Amino acid sequence: MANALSSGDVFLPIQRNLDKAPPSIATLFRELKPAILVLLESGIKFVVVTLGSDGVLLCSSGGSGFLGEPLSTARFCQLENDQLLYHTVLMSCPPIDYPIPSSALRKESGHLLVVHFPACPATVVRVSGAGDCLVGGILSALCSGLNVMQSVAVGVAAAKASVQVESNVPILFDLAAIAGDAGVVYSSAKVIFQASAL
Repeated sequence: MANALSSGDVFLPIQRNLDKAPPSIATLFRELKPAILVLLESGIKFVVVTLGSDGVLLCSSGGSGFLGEPLSTARFCQLENDQLLYHTVLMSCPPIDYPIPSSALRKESGHLLVVHFPACPATVVRVSGAGDCLVGGILSALCSGLNVMQSVAVGVAAAKASVQVESNVPILFDLAAIAGDAGVVYSSAKVIFQASAL
Protein backbone atom coordinates (compact mmCIF):
# COMPACT_ATOMS: atom_id res chain seq x y z
CA MET A 1 0.00 0.00 0.00
CA ALA A 2 2.81 2.44 0.86
CA ASN A 3 4.40 1.76 -2.54
CA ALA A 4 1.11 2.63 -4.24
CA LEU A 5 1.12 6.02 -2.50
CA SER A 6 4.78 6.76 -3.21
CA SER A 7 6.79 6.93 -6.40
CA GLY A 8 7.73 3.36 -7.23
CA ASP A 9 8.86 0.36 -5.24
CA VAL A 10 10.49 2.27 -2.41
CA PHE A 11 9.50 -0.17 0.33
CA LEU A 12 10.67 -3.76 0.11
CA PRO A 13 9.41 -6.69 2.18
CA ILE A 14 11.36 -7.35 5.35
CA GLN A 15 13.44 -10.48 5.00
CA ARG A 16 13.83 -12.48 8.19
CA ASN A 17 17.02 -14.46 8.62
CA LEU A 18 16.07 -17.79 10.20
CA ASP A 19 19.68 -18.36 11.29
CA LYS A 20 19.57 -15.31 13.60
CA ALA A 21 17.45 -14.45 16.59
CA PRO A 22 14.21 -12.74 15.55
CA PRO A 23 14.35 -8.95 15.65
CA SER A 24 12.69 -7.11 18.53
CA ILE A 25 9.34 -5.40 18.06
CA ALA A 26 11.14 -2.04 18.29
CA THR A 27 13.53 -3.07 15.50
CA LEU A 28 10.64 -4.23 13.31
CA PHE A 29 8.88 -0.91 13.89
CA ARG A 30 12.02 1.07 12.96
CA GLU A 31 12.23 -0.88 9.70
CA LEU A 32 8.52 -0.37 8.95
CA LYS A 33 8.22 3.25 10.14
CA PRO A 34 8.93 4.95 6.76
CA ALA A 35 6.13 2.98 5.07
CA ILE A 36 3.76 3.56 8.01
CA LEU A 37 4.43 7.31 7.83
CA VAL A 38 3.59 7.39 4.10
CA LEU A 39 0.20 5.87 4.88
CA LEU A 40 -0.56 8.11 7.86
CA GLU A 41 0.61 11.26 6.07
CA SER A 42 -1.78 10.43 3.20
CA GLY A 43 -4.70 10.85 5.60
CA ILE A 44 -5.28 7.28 6.78
CA LYS A 45 -6.31 7.49 10.46
CA PHE A 46 -5.17 4.05 11.60
CA VAL A 47 -2.67 1.57 10.19
CA VAL A 48 -2.64 -2.01 11.45
CA VAL A 49 0.58 -3.86 10.63
CA THR A 50 0.57 -7.63 11.00
CA LEU A 51 3.74 -9.19 12.39
CA GLY A 52 2.71 -12.85 12.22
CA SER A 53 3.51 -14.65 15.45
CA ASP A 54 4.77 -11.36 16.90
CA GLY A 55 1.28 -9.83 16.91
CA VAL A 56 0.25 -6.51 15.36
CA LEU A 57 1.11 -2.83 15.53
CA LEU A 58 -1.68 -0.26 15.70
CA CYS A 59 -0.41 3.08 14.41
CA SER A 60 -2.28 6.39 14.58
CA SER A 61 -1.37 9.96 13.75
CA GLY A 62 -4.30 11.36 15.70
CA GLY A 63 -2.98 10.94 19.22
CA SER A 64 -4.32 8.48 21.76
CA GLY A 65 -7.65 10.29 22.15
CA PHE A 66 -8.87 8.46 19.06
CA LEU A 67 -7.98 5.02 20.39
CA GLY A 68 -10.23 4.87 23.43
CA GLU A 69 -13.48 6.00 21.82
CA PRO A 70 -15.87 4.18 19.52
CA LEU A 71 -15.88 5.49 15.98
CA SER A 72 -18.52 8.15 15.41
CA THR A 73 -20.23 5.93 12.85
CA ALA A 74 -20.34 2.92 15.19
CA ARG A 75 -23.51 1.54 16.70
CA PHE A 76 -25.20 1.46 13.31
CA CYS A 77 -25.25 -2.31 13.59
CA GLN A 78 -28.07 -2.90 16.04
CA LEU A 79 -28.42 -6.64 15.47
CA GLU A 80 -28.63 -8.93 18.46
CA ASN A 81 -25.26 -10.53 17.63
CA ASP A 82 -23.58 -7.11 17.58
CA GLN A 83 -24.92 -6.32 21.02
CA LEU A 84 -23.80 -9.72 22.28
CA LEU A 85 -20.29 -9.16 20.88
CA TYR A 86 -20.14 -5.67 22.41
CA HIS A 87 -21.23 -6.73 25.91
CA THR A 88 -19.19 -9.96 26.00
CA VAL A 89 -15.96 -8.28 24.89
CA LEU A 90 -16.52 -5.25 27.11
CA MET A 91 -16.44 -7.54 30.16
CA SER A 92 -12.99 -8.86 29.10
CA CYS A 93 -11.67 -5.55 27.73
CA PRO A 94 -12.78 -2.69 29.99
CA PRO A 95 -11.52 0.76 29.01
CA ILE A 96 -7.92 1.21 30.16
CA ASP A 97 -5.90 4.36 30.69
CA TYR A 98 -2.57 3.71 29.03
CA PRO A 99 0.51 5.51 30.39
CA ILE A 100 0.61 8.18 27.70
CA PRO A 101 1.79 11.76 28.34
CA SER A 102 -0.99 14.34 28.50
CA SER A 103 0.44 16.06 25.39
CA ALA A 104 -0.49 12.95 23.41
CA LEU A 105 -4.05 12.71 24.73
CA ARG A 106 -5.48 15.38 22.47
CA LYS A 107 -7.24 14.41 19.26
CA GLU A 108 -4.97 16.16 16.84
CA SER A 109 -3.09 15.08 13.81
CA GLY A 110 0.67 15.00 13.90
CA HIS A 111 1.15 12.86 16.99
CA LEU A 112 2.38 9.41 16.04
CA LEU A 113 1.36 6.72 18.48
CA VAL A 114 2.20 3.04 18.01
CA VAL A 115 0.75 0.28 20.19
CA HIS A 116 1.94 -3.33 20.04
CA PHE A 117 -0.62 -6.09 20.57
CA PRO A 118 0.98 -9.51 21.14
CA ALA A 119 -0.27 -12.59 19.33
CA CYS A 120 -2.13 -15.23 21.32
CA PRO A 121 -0.31 -18.51 21.85
CA ALA A 122 -1.86 -21.00 19.43
CA THR A 123 -1.51 -24.50 18.10
CA VAL A 124 -1.03 -23.58 14.46
CA VAL A 125 -2.62 -25.86 11.88
CA ARG A 126 -2.45 -23.43 8.94
CA VAL A 127 -2.08 -19.68 8.56
CA SER A 128 -4.27 -19.12 5.49
CA GLY A 129 -7.16 -16.88 6.48
CA ALA A 130 -5.53 -15.37 9.58
CA GLY A 131 -5.31 -11.89 8.05
CA ASP A 132 -8.90 -12.09 6.82
CA CYS A 133 -10.10 -13.06 10.30
CA LEU A 134 -7.99 -10.30 11.86
CA VAL A 135 -9.66 -7.68 9.65
CA GLY A 136 -13.10 -9.25 10.05
CA GLY A 137 -12.75 -9.31 13.83
CA ILE A 138 -11.63 -5.68 13.94
CA LEU A 139 -14.47 -4.52 11.70
CA SER A 140 -17.13 -6.55 13.54
CA ALA A 141 -15.98 -5.14 16.87
CA LEU A 142 -15.88 -1.56 15.56
CA CYS A 143 -19.40 -1.93 14.14
CA SER A 144 -20.65 -3.24 17.47
CA GLY A 145 -19.46 -0.02 19.15
CA LEU A 146 -16.19 -1.15 20.72
CA ASN A 147 -13.25 1.27 20.58
CA VAL A 148 -10.23 0.83 18.31
CA MET A 149 -8.02 -0.73 21.01
CA GLN A 150 -10.70 -3.28 21.97
CA SER A 151 -11.42 -3.99 18.31
CA VAL A 152 -7.80 -4.75 17.43
CA ALA A 153 -7.66 -7.16 20.39
CA VAL A 154 -10.79 -8.91 19.04
CA GLY A 155 -9.14 -9.11 15.61
CA VAL A 156 -6.02 -10.75 17.07
CA ALA A 157 -8.22 -13.26 18.92
CA ALA A 158 -10.16 -14.04 15.73
CA ALA A 159 -6.87 -14.57 13.89
CA LYS A 160 -5.82 -17.05 16.58
CA ALA A 161 -9.05 -18.98 16.09
CA SER A 162 -8.40 -19.15 12.35
CA VAL A 163 -4.89 -20.60 12.57
CA GLN A 164 -6.10 -23.45 14.77
CA VAL A 165 -8.47 -25.00 12.21
CA GLU A 166 -8.02 -26.83 8.90
CA SER A 167 -10.21 -24.45 6.92
CA ASN A 168 -9.18 -20.88 6.09
CA VAL A 169 -11.90 -19.47 8.34
CA PRO A 170 -13.52 -21.30 11.26
CA ILE A 171 -17.05 -22.48 10.54
CA LEU A 172 -18.10 -21.14 13.93
CA PHE A 173 -16.39 -18.76 16.36
CA ASP A 174 -16.66 -19.31 20.11
CA LEU A 175 -17.54 -15.83 21.42
CA ALA A 176 -16.45 -16.63 24.98
CA ALA A 177 -13.04 -17.85 23.75
CA ILE A 178 -12.65 -14.82 21.46
CA ALA A 179 -13.54 -12.47 24.34
CA GLY A 180 -11.16 -14.26 26.71
CA ASP A 181 -8.27 -14.15 24.25
CA ALA A 182 -9.09 -10.54 23.38
CA GLY A 183 -8.92 -9.67 27.08
CA VAL A 184 -5.44 -11.17 27.39
CA VAL A 185 -4.22 -9.38 24.25
CA TYR A 186 -5.85 -6.09 25.26
CA SER A 187 -4.34 -6.07 28.74
CA SER A 188 -0.91 -6.92 27.28
CA ALA A 189 -0.90 -4.12 24.67
CA LYS A 190 1.97 -1.66 25.10
CA VAL A 191 2.76 1.73 23.67
CA ILE A 192 6.10 1.23 21.90
CA PHE A 193 6.50 4.59 20.20
CA GLN A 194 5.16 8.10 20.46
CA ALA A 195 6.30 11.37 18.96
CA SER A 196 4.64 14.75 18.88
CA ALA A 197 5.18 15.34 15.18
CA LEU A 198 5.18 13.12 12.08
